[in-house]
Amino acid sequence: MDGRRQRAAGRPDDETRRLRPPQNPQNPPPTRQAQTPPPPTRRQQVPPSPGQQLPQPSQNP
Repeated sequence: MDGRRQRAAGRPDDETRRLRPPQNPQNPPPTRQAQTPPPPTRRQQVPPSPGQQLPQPSQNP
């Protein structure tokens, strides 16, 4: 019992630390970043591009 509890606590710690960092930032981030960052990044890059390019040439000349 003691050996199993210590081994489970020691092994999960190593596996949790190695699986948690790669699986945590790679699993949740992609789902939230793919649903939040992609929309704002593409929307901000589309309107600002034509919006800034139109007023810039208009004010320049």
